[in-house]
Amino acid sequence: MLASRVSFRVPVPLHDDVFVYEKVPGRPFAPGDDVDAAFAVIDELHAFPLEEARALIGRPPVAEEYAIEWVMFTDEVFPHLDADLVDAVDFARTPPVIERESLVHDDLGPEHLLVDDAGRPVGIIDFEDATIGDPAVDVVPLTVLVGRPLTERLWRYHVRGTLHAIAYFHREGLEREIPGAVEELRQRLALRPPG
Repeated sequence: MLASRVSFRVPVPLHDDVFVYEKVPGRPFAPGDDVDAAFAVIDELHAFPLEEARALIGRPPVAEEYAIEWVMFTDEVFPHLDADLVDAVDFARTPPVIERESLVHDDLGPEHLLVDDAGRPVGIIDFEDATIGDPAVDVVPLTVLVGRPLTERLWRYHVRGTLHAIAYFHREGLEREIPGAVEELRQRLALRPPG
């Protein structure tokens, strides 16, 4: 459904029983690529009809997902953090007030935003985390990569992304990666915008 409504390529399943799709050509977005066109592609994704996306995705509401994730963070992330860090991330227990919900990719790092040789966006891949939520979550990685300032809302999602990374490393048995991610968490917490 998404592929028929956007100007960029997305994975289109070739079979019903397994998720196989033709390779979407391109390379990951990198500094120096067309950032304005990349933000425009993200806006185009967010313009997909909300109620149609809600019916297709069938994921729980944002508040319910946050509650589920908080239990996961408590079990899988907090044992790797000292008490001060646990206190510092308490704000991540609840989502920010969402001004406008939309279809969101929810894992839109530069490796999932594909560009051509000239740096123009040509596709978005890996929609397994797609949900209905705050469109701001999708612009965080690109904003950080190109060095634009974070708003309070973007900063909150930036910190939350590190909690997800620590949980991933824990689940995958990549314990050696966790100390670096914890240090990244400290650095991201320090980036809180003034005000």
